[in-house]
Amino acid sequence: MSKTFVFTSYELYPINAGGCGVFLYNAIEEILKNYRNKVILLLDMPNHECDLFKERDQPKLPNHGNLRVICLSEWISDCKLINYSNIFLEKSHRFYKGIQKLAKFESLNYVEFFDYVGIGYFTVKAKKYEDEFSEVQLGVRAHCTIDLMDIEQVPNSFDINKLQMYQMEKEAIQDADFVLVPSKAWGDIYTTRYGADRNRIVVSPPPVKKWNDVSYVITEQQNDVLFYGRIFQLKGVDMFIDAAVSFMSLRPESESRFYLVGYDGLNSNNLPYKTELLERIPEKLRHRFVFPGHLDHEQLESLLKTVRFSVFPNYVESFCYSIHEIYNLGVPIICNEIPAFKDYFRHEKNSLVYSGTSSGLLSEMMKLFDNENLRLQISNPYDVIDNGIFIESYSKIVNNNILEGSSFQQPKLLETSHSLCSLIVISDGQELDHNHKTLLEEPIIHKNKSYILFAEAPGTPIHFLGQIRYARKIDGTTDNLLEISEFVLVCYSDDVIDPRYLTESIKVLTMTPELKYVGAQFTNREHYNQYSLLEPNTYWDHTVLTRAVIKMDGNKNTVRDIYDIRFRELGEKKILGQKGYILPRDYITIGKHVNIRVHDGSYIFTTHRNSGSYEWNPYVLYPFLLKQDFILKSKPVHQKQQYYFMRKNYHKLKHRIDEMKGVKGKYLSLLLNLLHRQLKKRF
Repeated sequence: MSKTFVFTSYELYPINAGGCGVFLYNAIEEILKNYRNKVILLLDMPNHECDLFKERDQPKLPNHGNLRVICLSEWISDCKLINYSNIFLEKSHRFYKGIQKLAKFESLNYVEFFDYVGIGYFTVKAKKYEDEFSEVQLGVRAHCTIDLMDIEQVPNSFDINKLQMYQMEKEAIQDADFVLVPSKAWGDIYTTRYGADRNRIVVSPPPVKKWNDVSYVITEQQNDVLFYGRIFQLKGVDMFIDAAVSFMSLRPESESRFYLVGYDGLNSNNLPYKTELLERIPEKLRHRFVFPGHLDHEQLESLLKTVRFSVFPNYVESFCYSIHEIYNLGVPIICNEIPAFKDYFRHEKNSLVYSGTSSGLLSEMMKLFDNENLRLQISNPYDVIDNGIFIESYSKIVNNNILEGSSFQQPKLLETSHSLCSLIVISDGQELDHNHKTLLEEPIIHKNKSYILFAEAPGTPIHFLGQIRYARKIDGTTDNLLEISEFVLVCYSDDVIDPRYLTESIKVLTMTPELKYVGAQFTNREHYNQYSLLEPNTYWDHTVLTRAVIKMDGNKNTVRDIYDIRFRELGEKKILGQKGYILPRDYITIGKHVNIRVHDGSYIFTTHRNSGSYEWNPYVLYPFLLKQDFILKSKPVHQKQQYYFMRKNYHKLKHRIDEMKGVKGKYLSLLLNLLHRQLKKRF
């Protein structure tokens, strides 16, 4: 039986450099060896690059007629998209719409996202909470989250959008059907840091192609040292430089050269990292360090004739194709003691392993300079990757037998009920307008348990969101009990609510007991917060009522029970601190009542109160002492506004250019990239 696999990506080898692109190419090559399999690549790449791959590279693949390459921008050009101010949310939503459209025309078995920047966020949420893609297995492959990268280096940027992106990464990993990891050690990281269900972790080592056009033979005359990988901090190249300089000091008679082969990266100042590295090398030794850039296989083979061993001082990796490619050639390896290498490289068995310091690296380097037998001993004594495991893992996933022997079962959504919703309308004096009167005629609304809250009497006085309001039933009568349904929507009198919002929200809340609320997008707010990502972060300004549909606890509730009155204006924040879901559809048009006036003390109380469920740390209140918010005020206001304006419009323009084919698309893409580099230097 044929199976259809979908892979989403920002890159693809050999069009772009990058480990994800290499994995993708190797993966589809393995999957397509079975003529029954079909593969679809949904690529957020320029159209001319997609066309180049189809024309030049696709014919080289086995059963290449079973591969379909789709340019995402062109594919979703006729889809309605939500205008998110956060580019990470926007890109994830674009992939969601692409998968949604694809599922209408194709019978999909499996869709895979990479873990970084959370591109699978909207798709996995739609399956979990709305039962979309119910027949499709959704996987997230661990390449290395931006969070794990930023642990090991000073980040080039930091703002609220990036914080939300960290949370997107985490939730996509938690909610995916499966998380594919390259090794058991890497899977342990994802269960510990992200709370991934251990039963959903699938060890699936990326396939590695052995190079038939590069050879390496050990000789005693070899004295040079190789660093093979991109030249930037995460790869540990600074540690390599320090150890090399120390070696030259201890062995002044040595004439060894140190080759750093790979693309040059940028430092935190957006300058070539090579420049920073050269500054830490004594001037008289700089000629011994060679930066040839990226080399093709023929050039690499020529260089390897003088190489004694290769060093991989990486601070963080999930897998690292480079070390496996060099290892397969038989070049002796020294590597850092990190989880990505733990399952594959053993000290003095098939490599030398050091414990993360330049002095430790120097010690292992000295061994390989002095001990010829040790070089021979660790020169690829056995294979560490079996490509068959990769294919076996995907076969088990799509055939639904990955969980044999496991206690884990796919969650089953509950049957929907016929519960009704109470409508609570906040009014400053005006009666209900036509939109609300129409909404009240919807069968989903419980008219006898819906109320208008006025600023003045008559009515039943209640404390609601920090002030006294007067409640009347929809027909104008007074009811001191103020009973409500299981589901409640609080809104203003001039809001316009699409009835589909209520129907879909209650369906989701009924099907998934873990959810406390369901929201939707606003039609008339460009910079809309995905507030479900902001909690349990208690420091964000809550100035707009979300109009979320709330699920009440227990069977008998009243209007007084909707919010905890101690939270005053921030009553909704207590609810938003629980698990919720936001429909990726714009169902709400908000009226003129857009801002909630919040006293600073309410924020302090809310944070303090929410700390009651875990070990007390007084410093959770420290941010309220800061006079200046680092995230929002680190730049002048006008410069900050220009930055966000330029960034948003750059991506809008890029999506349009990505749709274009041929020479026009290619040259406009080059021009846009040039403009982008100039803007990055400016801001």
